[in-house]
Amino acid sequence: MSGKRKLLVVVGAGASRNLGVNNQGLPLMADWMKTLKGELNAVVACASQILGLDGQFEDAGFEFEKKLTDFLEWERSIPKIKKLADLGFPNGFPDGSQSNIAQWILQSESNARNLKEVILKSLFDNFSQSKVGSVSARDAYGAMLIQLGVQDGSGLSFATTNYDPAIEIGLGELGLRPYWGEDLEHGSVRTLHFDSILSASANRIPVLHLHGRVGWYRDSNRYVAYPPSQAFNPTMQPAILLPDTAKNYSEDEMTREIWHQFEELVSTVERVVVIGHALHDNELVKVLATFKTPQRMAVMTYMENFDDHQQLAKAANSIRTLLPDVEIMPVNFGPKSRFSEPQLKAWLSK
Repeated sequence: MSGKRKLLVVVGAGASRNLGVNNQGLPLMADWMKTLKGELNAVVACASQILGLDGQFEDAGFEFEKKLTDFLEWERSIPKIKKLADLGFPNGFPDGSQSNIAQWILQSESNARNLKEVILKSLFDNFSQSKVGSVSARDAYGAMLIQLGVQDGSGLSFATTNYDPAIEIGLGELGLRPYWGEDLEHGSVRTLHFDSILSASANRIPVLHLHGRVGWYRDSNRYVAYPPSQAFNPTMQPAILLPDTAKNYSEDEMTREIWHQFEELVSTVERVVVIGHALHDNELVKVLATFKTPQRMAVMTYMENFDDHQQLAKAANSIRTLLPDVEIMPVNFGPKSRFSEPQLKAWLSK
C-alpha cells in the first residue's frame, strides 16, 4: 500500500446517509435540524422560532447552516457587546436602563452557553460510533473501492467534512488500515497526532477529518481523542468546527494542519472523487478548484432516487457553477450502493 497517493476521495454527509445501524439512516443536515429544534426549545423557549428554524426551506440543510452561523456570530459578539456597552449611552445611562442591559448580557451569556451545549451534545449523539452500522459501512466502502479499482487501498486517501467515523469503520472491517491521527495508547484517552497524518501513514490509508470528529477535544496544550461511542463531555472543549458558513480554518492549530495536508493531497494526487457532498463549504470548493486536471475530478451527487434525472440535472447545474469542468454522476451510497458504472468506467479511462 506504500507509494504515491494517487486517488483522493472527499466524503460528505450523503455518503453516510445509508450507513446507520438497523437500517436507520444517519441524519443529513436537514434531518438534524428537525431533531435539534425541540432540543433547543427545551432549553430556551421559542429558540427555534427566534433562530428562524421553523420555516419551510427549499434547501433545508444549507439554510440550517446559515441559521447556525447567525447563532454562533451572536454568541461570539456577546463579550464585545459587554465590553463596549457604555458606547450606547456615552453620557450616562437613563434611569434603570443600566441594570436592564446588565441583566440582558448575563441572560444572553447563559442562553448562549446552554444552547451551544445542546447543539454539541446533539451532534455527538447523532454522529457517534454507535449510530454507524459496521456491516453497512464495510459493504458500502467495499463496493466503492471495487468500482474505483483500488480494493487493496493502494494509493488511496480520504478527506471528509463528516463528524462520524464511518470511513474508518468501513475500511477497518475490510481489513485495511485507516489512520486518522490517533495512535493506540493505554487507557481510554489517546493523543491526536494531527500534524503527521500523511507522513505517518505511508503503509496506511490517511483519513483527514476537515471539521473534526466526534470524540475529539482540546485538553490544555494538546488534542485528545476519546472513543467516538462516548457521550459529549460538557466539561471539555470539543475539537470540532460546527456547521458555520463563517468558519475560520486558520485560527485553530489542529484544523490548520489538517487543511494544510488536504491542500497537499489535492496538489499531488492524480484523481479526485467527491462523493455525497453538497459543496456548501466555500473553503473546500476553493481548494478543490486548484486541482490541476479538473477533467480527472468526479463529483458523485447523492440521490435518494437514483433515477431522478430532474434532480440530477438540478444538482449538476449547481455543481458546475462551482467546479465547471468536473465529471458529474449520480450515486446512491450504502450497503447496496448504485453507481453510474458505464460513466464511471469511462471517466477512469481518461
